[in-house]
Amino acid sequence: MFFHVLNRSFWGVLLCFCLPCVSGLSAEELQVEITSLKVAGDQGPGFTLMNAVETQVSFRNDLDPRKGAANRVLFNGSGVAVGDWDNDGLPDLFFCGIDSSNHLYRNLGQWKFEKVSIPPSLQNPGAPSRGAVFADLNGDGYLDLLVSTVGMGVRSFFNQGGLEFEDATQKAGTGSEFGATSMALADVDGNGTLDLYVANYRSNDIRDQARVPVRRVRGRLMPSEELTDRVFIHEGQIHEYGESDILYLNNGSGKMTPVDWTSGAFRENGQALKAAPKDWGLSAMFRDLNGDGHVDLYVCNDYWTPDRIWINDGQGSFDALSGEALNITSLSSMGVDGADVNRDGDVDLFVVDMLSRDPVLRKRQQPAESMVGGIPSLNGPRLQLPYNTLFTGNGKGAFTETSHFAGLEASDWSWCPIFMDADLDGIDDVLISAGYPHDMQDSDTLRLIQSRQHSWDRYSTDAARQKAFTDEMMQHIELYPGLEMPVVAYRGKGNGTFEEVTHLWGTGKKGIHQGFAVGDLDGDGDWDLVLNCLNGSARLFRNDASKDRVAIRLKGTPSNTQAIGSKMVLNDGKSNSATRSIVSGGRYLSGGDTEQVFAMLSSKEASTLTIVWPDGTSSFLEGIKRNHRYTVHQPEASDKWSDLVDIPTDQAAFIPLFRDASSQLSHISRSAFSDDFAKQPLLPYALSHHGPGVICM
Repeated sequence: MFFHVLNRSFWGVLLCFCLPCVSGLSAEELQVEITSLKVAGDQGPGFTLMNAVETQVSFRNDLDPRKGAANRVLFNGSGVAVGDWDNDGLPDLFFCGIDSSNHLYRNLGQWKFEKVSIPPSLQNPGAPSRGAVFADLNGDGYLDLLVSTVGMGVRSFFNQGGLEFEDATQKAGTGSEFGATSMALADVDGNGTLDLYVANYRSNDIRDQARVPVRRVRGRLMPSEELTDRVFIHEGQIHEYGESDILYLNNGSGKMTPVDWTSGAFRENGQALKAAPKDWGLSAMFRDLNGDGHVDLYVCNDYWTPDRIWINDGQGSFDALSGEALNITSLSSMGVDGADVNRDGDVDLFVVDMLSRDPVLRKRQQPAESMVGGIPSLNGPRLQLPYNTLFTGNGKGAFTETSHFAGLEASDWSWCPIFMDADLDGIDDVLISAGYPHDMQDSDTLRLIQSRQHSWDRYSTDAARQKAFTDEMMQHIELYPGLEMPVVAYRGKGNGTFEEVTHLWGTGKKGIHQGFAVGDLDGDGDWDLVLNCLNGSARLFRNDASKDRVAIRLKGTPSNTQAIGSKMVLNDGKSNSATRSIVSGGRYLSGGDTEQVFAMLSSKEASTLTIVWPDGTSSFLEGIKRNHRYTVHQPEASDKWSDLVDIPTDQAAFIPLFRDASSQLSHISRSAFSDDFAKQPLLPYALSHHGPGVICM
């Protein structure tokens, strides 16, 4: 045993030694470092908004109103990354600017930060910056930085030993012409390296153009040839495709190779895709959804494009989850997170949308239509509904939607949900970033703007027409009411239901909260909040929880130094257990620190920690101490966790109760046009264009 004092005094004394533990079924030596946590007095539960003058975090994410009027995708804001890029033991902060410079802040401890000089290509990548994630791409032990942009794909910056960042975009191969949004990293093909999934949206929206060129082909209205791959016209309306996402495979040195969507790596109904999906991607998260030890993928898509749920086959290829396994999703899916909400051992997923908590505001808002009528192949196999969705896992790779039962169906115009045990009572809570510059769903304003529509033919040049169009867009946008919202907080009750505690927990100050990440900024062993606010200053919330806790940080292999994809289970010896999974990125435009926090409920040191590493091996620690931080290093070899537990397979999961008898039906549904509004003028949108329902007795 030896003692070593870290650079930052508040960490105290580090104990570094080898703990006897069980790895798989055999005892071995496990390298563990333990430090005591300085827990605050009897405060909380709740959060305190820190003063920017005291923290010296001065970043603002302002957007020029005219730029927003000319390109509405900029209103979706930017994100934040939390991670210890200089390896001093303190999580640092990186903020993206949608219309301003990016900022990097070094954490000095005691809620003090200093702005760090960064290369010009990182400060201003040449395009608006949307998202950011800290991750060690090349396995050198230092966190690199990925920045998603509007129109330049992902910019990669390699960390040069905790001193500076090198623009390695060309070397990494992550640049593109796409409008990238959120990023997620995990080892998808089992070779030990961190692979990268990039959700793409668009760099601009065709609705911001004064004129969309169309043509007639055999009497049918069609888009011009240059727009054929971008838009389609159906029932007299123009619909725009999003952009294809990109999955990059890492060769171990940070060189990324994109996967061909039609190569068989992505399959639907057992068949390779014929074309890459062109979705409006907002978020993506890797997580093991069916308990087979392989990271699966949930992708949140905006507008009418369906969410994609991909199940990993263990070889780095993915099969689309069937509509029977999950049959409802949110309409405008913004962000996703996972946790064991009902404490049954299975992963549950929570996806946020835009349904208002205020019943009056909810009545005034008009959500977008959920489907493109009459084209099932575009809409996907699931019904899309305009509210948050909570998917409760059943342990067999299928899910039941329970958001209304849980009390989580509404959280306003939401962006990013994060599950965390905020009050350290052993039950997961959820906090949600929310807000938008204007309530673009306000029915009264929509109706007023529609009444002012006119022809744009009087302009002699395209430039004059577009300028006048943008001028009028600015005027229309100002007609909408503002929609600043709080960070919405829900406290978990432990039975799968939640109660709102936004104002009770101190997150009620309104703003346009979009990018959202968490990390232990003050070293007391709980998660603090970091938010990137559009047209406002960044916000840092201190977690004031005072109950006992334990913080766990994992150190993985050289090719996956943060042990991304690991799973941890803490059991307190009284049948109470909590599960944590380590993800990289996965937040809306953001990525948080990888250290995990558990509540310590037992008064004795009887808690045990089980770690399942990314390669499927496992380790077991006994006698976990309250109010300590554990840094656990992955051993070189141990038994596979999959050899020790019973994991359901596709063949042996369950015996079906029904058989497919569809071939015995001779009915064919033929749609006929119906003017729904002539019958019921107060309908929010047409209901008869999606086909008939089925009643079974």
